[in-house]
Amino acid sequence: MWSQTPHVVVYAGETASFSIDLTASSIASATISLSAQGLPSDWIYRFMVENRQIRGVHLEVGKTVAVQLSVETPREASTKVYEFSVVASGQGEFGGYSFPISEELPLKVEIQSTESKSNPKITTAFPEIGAPAGSSLKYPIKVTNEEKTSDTFILTVETPENWTATFKTEAEEVYKVYLDAGESVELTVEVTPSPRVKVGVYLLTVTVESMDGRGSASLSLTARISGSYGIKILNVNFYTTVTAGQETSYRLDLKNSGDNLLTKVKAVKVSDVPDGFTVSIEPSEIASLEPNQETTFSITIETEATVNAGSYYLEFKVQSDQMETSNFSLRVDVHQQASYLTAGIALVIVAVIALVIIFRKFGRR
Repeated sequence: MWSQTPHVVVYAGETASFSIDLTASSIASATISLSAQGLPSDWIYRFMVENRQIRGVHLEVGKTVAVQLSVETPREASTKVYEFSVVASGQGEFGGYSFPISEELPLKVEIQSTESKSNPKITTAFPEIGAPAGSSLKYPIKVTNEEKTSDTFILTVETPENWTATFKTEAEEVYKVYLDAGESVELTVEVTPSPRVKVGVYLLTVTVESMDGRGSASLSLTARISGSYGIKILNVNFYTTVTAGQETSYRLDLKNSGDNLLTKVKAVKVSDVPDGFTVSIEPSEIASLEPNQETTFSITIETEATVNAGSYYLEFKVQSDQMETSNFSLRVDVHQQASYLTAGIALVIVAVIALVIIFRKFGRR
């Protein structure tokens, strides 16, 4: 275990970052827990691997894992060098045997004097925000110039690869802010993850630095990316036919097009059914649907013999505990039974014959 930056210098209130490499031996694997010992009790530290917070790692034989250690120092920290150690302890494994392992890495955080710097401060009420993949995250922040002189401050955000971030007022993007002594400004940090971001926890760092480099402040933000929810109806045609007095079935195919599990999925009617119609849906509910999994509902439509021929429209939607689709219309064309048509034609013929007979009988007079 070693670090290229064992001695980091920051101002009080800033975050000190250490890059640490952990390497397993060439003959044994290892599973270890990580901790920082010797830091003041009110200091906060985090171990991160690939933008995920961790408390331990597993190392295969001869493999190396890069760990990022962030140490948040309080603004009241005294100007001096703080010495502490990262302790890696756990179990090594070789040939089916386990054995204890432990190693310490001494590190230092030096707090600089604030006498010569321009003192900015960044705060937020929401340091950790969650959003589904494909959505932006918005962090409200407040930047304050705590020095006795005015200054211009540069705004930057350190993000994961292929993410974008901007600072915004109510209407405009900003890159720098000018603040008089004691003045504050409220901004929004709008962060857009990569289109291909995976579900997980990601660390962002907002930095405010004076133009002359005499002072800066950092703020750690956390983005929790959850999977998106989606239901895709796979049908192309929303049309079926039925003969009056009979029933028909329409197959509704759909797919979980999101990244998360859907629960209590069902197709439901959203409009009144026309007179003479009865509609039922099977199954009434599907308990769960995994991402990319497909399923089918059967919509059964029964009609009474008295229903007039014509086109009717039934409104449906698909919903789950997490979301619902837009309404869609199913067109149902009703045809009359052949027996009714035959009877109708027969009645017309009888009526015509009757008229002819009456005309011949009374027409001669």
